[in-house]
Amino acid sequence: LPELPSKLFKDEIFSPVPLLAGYTNMEDGLLLEKDESGDSGISQREFDSMREEIILADITVDNSSCFTNQHHIQDAVAFFYKPIPHTTNETVLRKLFVDFYTDKTHGATTYQLARHICPHAPVYLYRFDLKPFSDIANEGLPEWIGVPHNFDLIYTFGMPYLALPEDLSKWDY
Repeated sequence: LPELPSKLFKDEIFSPVPLLAGYTNMEDGLLLEKDESGDSGISQREFDSMREEIILADITVDNSSCFTNQHHIQDAVAFFYKPIPHTTNETVLRKLFVDFYTDKTHGATTYQLARHICPHAPVYLYRFDLKPFSDIANEGLPEWIGVPHNFDLIYTFGMPYLALPEDLSKWDY
């Protein structure tokens, strides 16, 4: 590309085609699985540390045009994604972290894409939360996982296009 996609969208240099875009409620949930049992959660310390690391990675520290209050941003995100009531349950903390990470990396970017396209072409946007009922689709999937990456395709394109069990490892996780 001649420029960054963000600049091309800002300058409206793109083909206005109808868009169907979406994401699942646990796009990268499988990345948090620590062991084979699939039962491990994350501690409060891990939750806070990973959240802060992800937020700080997006904050520009050297910005002469404006002041960024990193602590205020951290507090705002922590408030939105904190467990209510307070808990040390590692399974709940893992779910909250997956919610945060999915919203940040997939939800916000998908919504931003839709906002750029919608003045010029029809846009259909979705977040997919329905876990498949089929045993073959859920084979090897930990119980705590909702709908991971690509599992919306079963419903988008239909079960005939679901990979065979021996081909499931070829899916893009």
